[in-house]
Amino acid sequence: MNKLLALRAALKTRKPHFARQDSHKKKRVTKAWRRPRGVHSKQRHNKWSYPKRISIGYKSPVEVRGLHPSGLKPVLVHNVLGLKGIDAKTQGIIIASSVGTRKRADIIKNAGAIHILNLKNTTQYLTEVAKSLAERKKAVADRKAKASAKATAKIKTAKEAKSAAKPTKEQEKAEKDKIITHKS
Repeated sequence: MNKLLALRAALKTRKPHFARQDSHKKKRVTKAWRRPRGVHSKQRHNKWSYPKRISIGYKSPVEVRGLHPSGLKPVLVHNVLGLKGIDAKTQGIIIASSVGTRKRADIIKNAGAIHILNLKNTTQYLTEVAKSLAERKKAVADRKAKASAKATAKIKTAKEAKSAAKPTKEQEKAEKDKIITHKS
């Protein structure tokens, strides 16, 4: 198996980059491979000095085709339930890119002996995640405290304005008495 993986790596170094015909000439033509179909196409006729075409001779050995360079078969995982039924000796997991930070951390914690192919250092990642989640929690708590303080200050100023604007009945009576006594 290791010999075949080494052979595949060696073959890949000699394999050319297969580019679509005239993709280097025109911006609108993408680099993604498309089969040349032109009647007079030099690339279709495999002329010398023209870009190579995809052919079966560039394939890797059947036994190692589709395997990770580590020799494990990759399995895409979206949640903790995806870890069930995975053979740690022959398969490795790839955590999907759409998985969020918390769920990714849960998958890593529950993986155990299963090799994670798209993550190098799991312990370092988990410590960074724990640190960032704690910072986020603190920031949310600070925002909530600031918002509640602002709301209480707003209520307090509104009460003060209300009490200053509307005099009580006794104050109104005293004002009327003052006015009446001053006139006479």
